[in-house]
Amino acid sequence: MNLIFKNSKIIKYSFYFTLLLFISSCSSTKMTQEYKGLNLMELEAKEKQLLKDLSYFKFKYYLKNVENGKSRYSLATIEDKNLKSILENALNDELFVKEWKDAVKMFADFEDKNSFEIREHRINYRIHFETKAERDAYYEKYWKLSNDLKREKIVEYTFYYDDFNKKLNLMWLNRGWYLLEYYKKNNLLFPVNWMKYQDYEGITSEFEYIDLNKRIKFLGKMIKRLQNKH
Repeated sequence: MNLIFKNSKIIKYSFYFTLLLFISSCSSTKMTQEYKGLNLMELEAKEKQLLKDLSYFKFKYYLKNVENGKSRYSLATIEDKNLKSILENALNDELFVKEWKDAVKMFADFEDKNSFEIREHRINYRIHFETKAERDAYYEKYWKLSNDLKREKIVEYTFYYDDFNKKLNLMWLNRGWYLLEYYKKNNLLFPVNWMKYQDYEGITSEFEYIDLNKRIKFLGKMIKRLQNKH
């Protein structure tokens, strides 16, 4: 019985492996026909455009993840001055910033109204703390007090907190989509070096990602062969 089960598994995996080889072969044949006859410069131009398309897809995938509730931290902490200046020029940015600030004020007013300790602690806040230790100490105490308030008034707390968090997310998404369109409109390679792998985790199973990588690899081989002939 076990031998029969093992044999059936071997047959099953052999079938899938053969199927993958067949699909891969068809894909290579199709790409050979598509790029056949192109000279070295044309192939290099195709490769360059595909690398741009791949960079756009990576950032688009990340933004979709943020829309679905994943962390916006990488986008919100971009340090590159050029990228920051583009982000801040996003369409309707002032409106999104205002809505977020209004929501933050409502949350802060709720905290101040319901927690004397938080209200008193805000006196110690600085836009720029002198040291990281001072900053960390301030926020450690703040979050402790804020969590105490959350336990006491969880419904109201959650309402105000979720509202400002949602508005902050919308602000960064508006900036992110604008940044992507800016790079696509100007046909520039999107810089993804500031992103972490976790930001686009799962992308390797996406058809477009797989196809772009196959094409880039295929063109790379064609370019290398032509370069070796010269």
